[in-house]
Amino acid sequence: NEMRAQLAESRRKLAQQEREIAWREMARQVAHEIKNPLTPMKLSIQHLRRAFKQNRGEDEEDADFASLFDRITTTLIEQIESLVRIADEFSTFARLPTRVLETLDLNEVVQEAVRLMERETDTETIEPDLHDESLPVEADREELRRIYINLLKNALQAIPDDREGHVRVETAWVESDQGSMVESRVTDNGTGIPPEVQDKVFEPNFSTRTGGTGLGLAIAQKSIDDLGGTIDYETTEGAGTTFWIRLPRAEAENDER
Repeated sequence: NEMRAQLAESRRKLAQQEREIAWREMARQVAHEIKNPLTPMKLSIQHLRRAFKQNRGEDEEDADFASLFDRITTTLIEQIESLVRIADEFSTFARLPTRVLETLDLNEVVQEAVRLMERETDTETIEPDLHDESLPVEADREELRRIYINLLKNALQAIPDDREGHVRVETAWVESDQGSMVESRVTDNGTGIPPEVQDKVFEPNFSTRTGGTGLGLAIAQKSIDDLGGTIDYETTEGAGTTFWIRLPRAEAENDER
C-alpha cells in the first residue's frame, strides 16, 4: 500500500511538471506573439498624434475633431500598454527573471506594495498591521513586492461593489516544524473562493476575474517555493479570503527579537 501511494504521488508530480512545462512554453510563445507588434503600434499612434498637433486647424469643427482624435488615440495607447503588461506577465511565468537575493525587511517590502496599490487604486481600504520589529528574509525585493501587489490587487478585486471593502495586511514571527519563520497574511472581506475551484487556485490558468491572465498566483507559488517558503490560503465563501506566506527567517546583524 505504501509503495502504491508513493508511485501515485510520483505520477502526480510528474504530470504536474509536464503541465507546468507545457504552460511555460505556451506562455513564452504568447508573450512573443503579443509583444512583437505592440511597440510599432504604440510608436505609430504617438507619431500620428504629434503630426496632427502640428497640422491641426483652429476652427470649431477642427476643435471637435481634435477632441475626438485625442480621446480615441489615448484609449488606444492605454489598451496597448495593458496588453504589454499582460505579455510581461506571460513572459515572467515562462522565464522568471534572474533573482537577486539580499537580506530584506519584509515590513518594508509590504509597505512599498501597500503604498503602490493605494496610489494605483486611489483607495484607503488597505490596513497594515505590521510587526513592531524588523523581519529579515532572504529574497529578491522586486520579486517579493510583485507578489504582494498581486495579492493586494486580488483582495481588492474580490470585494463586491455593494460592500464596504476592507483589506488587512499582517506580519509576524511564527514558529513551525521548519523553525523560525516570517509570516504575512493578506485578508479581505470579499466574496471568498467557491468550493468547486479551490483546488485550482495555484494552477497557471486560474482566474476569477475578467481580463486576468491566471498566472499571478502560479508565479507567486513558484517564487515562494524557490525561496524555501510556503504560500496557501483560507477562505469562507461569501465572507472573504486570507492568503498567507511563510518565509525562512534570515540572519541579520544585531538581530534581536
